[in-house]
Amino acid sequence: MSLEIPTIHLNGTSKARLLEAIETAYSAVHNAIYCLSETAPNGRDYYIRLDASKSYDRLQKAASEHFIRLGHLYQIKLELQELAEGIEVQGKRS
Repeated sequence: MSLEIPTIHLNGTSKARLLEAIETAYSAVHNAIYCLSETAPNGRDYYIRLDASKSYDRLQKAASEHFIRLGHLYQIKLELQELAEGIEVQGKRS
């Protein structure tokens, strides 16, 4: 995916400030991934319900939902990294 990268210039936010904000966000998302990982579904919490017609594999569904949530956070982390790299290279070109 190609993101719109901010252009560093005299009238805009400084390169250092943009990178600092992205680093803070990246760290927060990294921490959120760790915290969310701690909520991974465990089979003992998803007993089969005999009275429900769709309880055949509740753990598998919960795990799939969990990994989708993690995937969203990983995508945000990658986008923040792409933004930081795009900002970092500005001013280094001749």
